[in-house]
Amino acid sequence: MTEIMRDRDLLPLYRKAGLAHVSLETEAVSRLNLDTFRKQTTDEQNTLAVKLLQQAGIVAEVQFIMGLENETPETIEETYKLAQDWKPDMASWNMYTPWPFAEVFEELSDRVEVRDYSKYNLETPIMKPEAMTRDDARAGAQGRAQELCACLHAQELPGVSVDQGQVPQALHARLPQGVREDNRVQSVL
Repeated sequence: MTEIMRDRDLLPLYRKAGLAHVSLETEAVSRLNLDTFRKQTTDEQNTLAVKLLQQAGIVAEVQFIMGLENETPETIEETYKLAQDWKPDMASWNMYTPWPFAEVFEELSDRVEVRDYSKYNLETPIMKPEAMTRDDARAGAQGRAQELCACLHAQELPGVSVDQGQVPQALHARLPQGVREDNRVQSVL
């Protein structure tokens, strides 16, 4: 995020040089969850970063990490509402996955319920949030991710199901010519 702010005047040059897509690791919108990831950004900075990228013709993707120990239906809703305000071109909603070799895994080991490492895929909740089940966390995040995608692109794709994987027209126009021929989007929901 800070690099986007720092290089705001250079973004058009980055686009001209071929940069077509930036994935912003916003991680969370809940202040409590942002503190968990030691993120120093604010909602206003996130909104501005998305806007600056889009104005430069660069696809802006935001990433959210869901399913932390303090996740609640309210924090999922807060993430959804702020993501709507940010109006990114794409959003990835991944389940929190503390990897076994990471320092945080040791800190949270008593909350980790899944020890089958083949399920460490960013879609399967690995730990149980205090206020909801793992299944509820996944269902809440997936449901809101699909709603956000439909909401962001409803005007651009009237009558087209977002689940069909088609790139919205405004997004498609910003992609480099070589990428335009393949109008499928891979997205983690």
